Amino acid sequence: MQIFRPDLRVHQVVIFSSNYPLYGGTFQRVKTTLREFGPNMEVYSIEEVFMGLHGMQVDWQGYGHKIRNTFWRNIRMPVGKGVAPVSWSSLLTVWPRLW
Repeated sequence: MQIFRPDLRVHQVVIFSSNYPLYGGTFQRVKTTLREFGPNMEVYSIEEVFMGLHGMQVDWQGYGHKIRNTFWRNIRMPVGKGVAPVSWSSLLTVWPRLW
């Protein structure tokens, strides 16, 4: 059953409930996929995970593309990725056009 307020109907807004079991299952697959790229993982929230990649000598741009492509192949989910010396500054590199 869908309940609409008149102003929501005018703007064609539909409200759905969250599907936490699906979201949690997807997040488990995200963490499993991330473990392929490094053992040090800090789960900040169900939508943000920081990885410690200290000491790795890699082409960071290529490594980021590999992570993105692996996520798409395994989970069919686009991801934002940022590489920086500390976790909070990596957020600034994810979507630089917003800043």
